[in-house]
Amino acid sequence: MGGLCRGVRRLLRDSGGAALIEFAMIFPLLLTMFLGSFILSDMIACNRKVTVAARELTDVTSRFASLQASDLSTILAASSQVMVPYKAANTSTRVTEIKLLTTTTATVLWSQGSPSSQALAKASTITLPANAFAANMIGSYFIVGEVWYAYTPVLKMGSANTINMYDITYMTPRVSVPLPCSNC
Repeated sequence: MGGLCRGVRRLLRDSGGAALIEFAMIFPLLLTMFLGSFILSDMIACNRKVTVAARELTDVTSRFASLQASDLSTILAASSQVMVPYKAANTSTRVTEIKLLTTTTATVLWSQGSPSSQALAKASTITLPANAFAANMIGSYFIVGEVWYAYTPVLKMGSANTINMYDITYMTPRVSVPLPCSNC
């Protein structure tokens, strides 16, 4: 019995396995933090790509002196390629030319969307964000580029589902005002 008590006392004094037990307890938390930061940084990178794609779509369109519907199809397809390495199939794009009627409304001159997004109707009136345009801009023409992306996290943790990302950019045509578009 005395040997058993000595063995138990020696086991209680031994702290050699404490670090292993502490690591085993904290490891799930560390792994969750690592994977969570990976997913968050990937989501931020994808959202940045959406912004860049919207700007490129608008910028390239605004550089034309006149357009054909086929030009717009090419521009829309190319702008979704900006999303690489993310799936281009999850990208929807639309480019529109508007004429500012008031600081918060505009009329659509032409619009074209990628196959997964609809074009706006010609001569329809759209509402613009408040304080986006100054009163001295009324009557001006703008190219509007819009990009939507359905982001699905690479690693699904918990209830992580598809996150819909969106960005919009306004630019003035650079070569001609307004930018005519045939067959649009």
